[in-house]
Amino acid sequence: MRKLPPRILLVEGDDTFGKNIARALRPLVLAAEATSDGGAAMARLTSDRFDAVVVDLELPPLGGWPILSLCASLPAPRPVILATGHVDVPTTVKAMRSGVADVVNKPYTAEQLLRQVEDALAAHAPAASPPPPKPAPLDSASQVLGDSEAMQRARDQIRNVARFPDLGVLILGESGTGKELVAEAVHELTSPDQPFVTVKCASIPDALFEVELFGHEASGAQGQRAERPGLIQSAGRGTLFLSEIEAVPSTVRAKLLRTLETRRYRRVGATRETEVRARVICATDQGGDDATLLEPFLHRLASFTIALPPLRARSEDIDLLASHFVEQLGARYDARKRLSQAALAALRAYDWPGNVRELRSVLEFAHVRAKGSSIEAPEVALAIAERRALPRRGDLGSGNYQAPFVDAASQVGQGADARRHSSSLRELERDLVVEAYNSTESISEAARRLGISRSTLREKLKKYGLR
Repeated sequence: MRKLPPRILLVEGDDTFGKNIARALRPLVLAAEATSDGGAAMARLTSDRFDAVVVDLELPPLGGWPILSLCASLPAPRPVILATGHVDVPTTVKAMRSGVADVVNKPYTAEQLLRQVEDALAAHAPAASPPPPKPAPLDSASQVLGDSEAMQRARDQIRNVARFPDLGVLILGESGTGKELVAEAVHELTSPDQPFVTVKCASIPDALFEVELFGHEASGAQGQRAERPGLIQSAGRGTLFLSEIEAVPSTVRAKLLRTLETRRYRRVGATRETEVRARVICATDQGGDDATLLEPFLHRLASFTIALPPLRARSEDIDLLASHFVEQLGARYDARKRLSQAALAALRAYDWPGNVRELRSVLEFAHVRAKGSSIEAPEVALAIAERRALPRRGDLGSGNYQAPFVDAASQVGQGADARRHSSSLRELERDLVVEAYNSTESISEAARRLGISRSTLREKLKKYGLR
């Protein structure tokens, strides 16, 4: 039994309703406050102690979920009652998974709410003691951050495959999930004193891919071509990391697969084979232009596969990653800052389509904008809003998205005024594709300017009758 009546904070979108409930509760509790301002509620929760919090799910403008996330992250969590006019099974399940003690259907009376608050307080267990400090990182796999089960499994896989230096590895994961970081961790555990050669497959023109990868022999024929080592040879006994493996031209895939299977290859123009001494690690987001060709290609690459989950599937890792990035940024800019609890709540409430890379980008923006020693929720919200204003990866197709849509427009050059008046995204896309293609004779250069892959540009040129 509690010796004192509870202190209750009502965060209610209907300001009049919330204040009326708070007024009716005051004779029955130690204190009852009501606010319809989500920011003010977050400030009160971080500066004062309430025994229970009632949160309106439809709180404008972002809803009540960021406040629920903040409540769950406070040092001494308190029971939270979710108030909503539309109670359904999905909402209830999500609320319970967010640590909500109970759900109350609106409109409710002060007496009804007080009964639910008292029941929640009676069932509320005392806050658990803080976990013991994490041990210092023991190896490079420990730098792949995350406490989620999926990331623990990924670290175990990194350590396991590192014991077999000749075994090829395929890393799967959406753009921004940290595939190169995993490849570097495998390399550091396997051959830290040897080269780590990264190849962005989508950045190499199709006609040059075979020579770039395998090299070519010296030739005494017309042109006097000198011997040129390929990237495989450059990796020595270290690691060759082939990023965006789906962009390997179909004409080279068979030779690459045979190289990985036999660990031998021939330079262009050579009559004898050379041994592959490096470990080859491939990575893909499983995109591609022809799934019929790509799927068996990926299956044959997958000697050992490490799959990285998107950040939205491991939201419990956001706090750890955010703190790590803020510490890095503080050292980089010589300006140490911390993330407020409200800022962390805002980070948890976002779905992160750009994954870990986007999280770091948002935090860098917020770090630069924050004027004091603390990064607050408004800076995070502004950074996220600017990210949302950028197009998603698929806005110009499924290719290698490298630059914001607006940047592509500025790089192409002429016709900007006309583009502003395009009546649809399709028309705007066509204008950009036409202008990029007409302004250069190179498919590769036009694709680079637009921030898409060559194969995607070819599809769009065909779509708009330009090829």
